[in-house]
Amino acid sequence: MEGLPISSAIYIFNASMTFIYSMRQFKANREKRNFYALRFARLSMGVTIAFLLYGLPNLIHPGNPIINGFFYVLAIPPLLLGLNEGLKVAFEAWNLEKAGKFAIRFFSVIIILFFLSHLLAIPSGILDSGLIRWHVDYPYNIVFGLLVLAQALPIGFFLLITRTESKKVIVKKILFGFTFILGGLGGMAVVPLAYSSFSLLLFVGIIFLLDLYLKE
Repeated sequence: MEGLPISSAIYIFNASMTFIYSMRQFKANREKRNFYALRFARLSMGVTIAFLLYGLPNLIHPGNPIINGFFYVLAIPPLLLGLNEGLKVAFEAWNLEKAGKFAIRFFSVIIILFFLSHLLAIPSGILDSGLIRWHVDYPYNIVFGLLVLAQALPIGFFLLITRTESKKVIVKKILFGFTFILGGLGGMAVVPLAYSSFSLLLFVGIIFLLDLYLKE
């Protein structure tokens, strides 16, 4: 049973929210030469591209598992390399630049190798009652989950423990911190089960929507 592509609608909604956030951060970088804004602009743009690659195929060509699976694999580089940008912020803020450079290069190589190898094992993205079941083969599901977990958790903890004076900024950092932590845990727990998590996806989009109403 295919049903309406609910997952696709949520992916597109999230992509629009992360795109708006990315544009705002690019603008902040142009106006204030803000290092953090530039990194998070690149991060959110990578996430935007990934969301579009996840969501568009079922809107353009509904119910084709091969096309869905191929675009799922294409989304790996922008998503994971985008998360690398957030890691750069965390490592540099913690004065761990040397360790950070090594970690970023290490992750970049692993991500590219993982992507190339995954092209040999395209999953079947089946639409089931409106939700996409990716059917990612072992061990690709585990490796993907571990990569998301290893990148998203440090970013989330960085946002939660970073001190700031503005109440709006505090709220935003807490919301985004938990978003990255839940996203990391979701990448590890949900992806191996072969489901797209409707509640987690919706939560991510809502957090980025709230950011529009919490302008500094």
